[in-house]
Amino acid sequence: MKLLKMLTLLLIPFLGFSQQEGIWEVSEVKVGEKIMTPQSKWFEFKSDGSLYGGNGGVINTRGSYKMLGDSVYIMNEEGKDDGYGPFTLKESIDSSMMWSRNEDGMEVIILLERRYQIPMAPWDLLVGQWKVDTGDDRYSFRWDKFFVHTVDGKENWGIWHMHAHKPELRLMYFEEGKKDDLYIYKFQDEYVKLLKDGSRLITLKNDR
Repeated sequence: MKLLKMLTLLLIPFLGFSQQEGIWEVSEVKVGEKIMTPQSKWFEFKSDGSLYGGNGGVINTRGSYKMLGDSVYIMNEEGKDDGYGPFTLKESIDSSMMWSRNEDGMEVIILLERRYQIPMAPWDLLVGQWKVDTGDDRYSFRWDKFFVHTVDGKENWGIWHMHAHKPELRLMYFEEGKKDDLYIYKFQDEYVKLLKDGSRLITLKNDR
């Protein structure tokens, strides 16, 4: 039995590397009793131990990873972790994984699902030209986070921002005295529906 256990522990790192290789999307993050899932968060585990990650088309993680037994170590480019230590691999099959660890006295559970391409984020989908479905207003959302809202031939400029954890779009106008617009959004085919103050609905049609 001791020999079998020893062989199992020796094999886990190699099997883990093989299972983890590829792109994985974070499908849920639970911190204590709260769900705090980031939008379109993904990791790509390379066969050489290198690691990349991001949110949609924005790459914000570069580093490395290693497995020792059921411990998953995630390091930055300098070979350091984030101070909370390794994750424990609680469950792993071909298409999904579950990690957990303790952070500031709370259990953090991360569910990941295998993907074969980097998932697009809402901000990737929003960039482009849009037309109000029932009017002549137009919106242009640029990759650099600037937007232009054209009404009756007049251009209103500002900055757009999407929340990292929930479907909120904020439009911050440069015009003095003009309040921000805060919308709940939903993408559907070539449309995006914007709900403001729980009742006012604006539908934008893709006009690329």
